[in-house]
Amino acid sequence: MKITISKQEYELHFGMAFLREANRIASVSYAGMDINAGGMAILMAGAGLKDPDVLVKLIKCGLASETHTPTNIEIDLFVEGLIEKEDFDSFYNQILDEIKKQPVLMQALKAVTTRTA
Repeated sequence: MKITISKQEYELHFGMAFLREANRIASVSYAGMDINAGGMAILMAGAGLKDPDVLVKLIKCGLASETHTPTNIEIDLFVEGLIEKEDFDSFYNQILDEIKKQPVLMQALKAVTTRTA
């Protein structure tokens, strides 16, 4: 999925690098220790609320395998622009649709969905 931030085009990737970054920024703790797992479950819970900060995190995860990435401020301004142009929900849904297509990311969520079923 391609996005343009500050007149620069970037490719969002939804594979292992995405998962690794999700686990880095939203890891589950167990007995006081970060276990570097469960990030997808945490992000998807926030995504269900359509939280703008979670979208920022999803974008950062999608850019994890890129060699050149926008600054945090540029990503924030991109998300703010989506809200102002009323494109936020549509873009958020596109990201979620891409995530749902990826077997690696769905595998990371599998334990969560099978435990609650």
